[in-house]
Amino acid sequence: MIENETHTMPQLNLHNLDQEIRQLPSLSVVVTRLLELLGREDLTMASLMTVVGEDQALAARILRIANSPWGKSKPSTTLPAC
Repeated sequence: MIENETHTMPQLNLHNLDQEIRQLPSLSVVVTRLLELLGREDLTMASLMTVVGEDQALAARILRIANSPWGKSKPSTTLPAC
């Protein structure tokens, strides 16, 4: 027989919750635009690359993943090559 452990939930305090939410980092403009694009039926890789290319850090992460052991066998130096 499996016994259930009793878990206590912390008291929900709306003021604390509000403060915690306000401390969350906001999404970047690029991420917001990407989320909007991903919901469109007329999405193209060109439009994705254009938006991703506006965020150098995001573009660098994509290139790093594409050039990782799980990516392609030939190294990529540009987003379209990924």
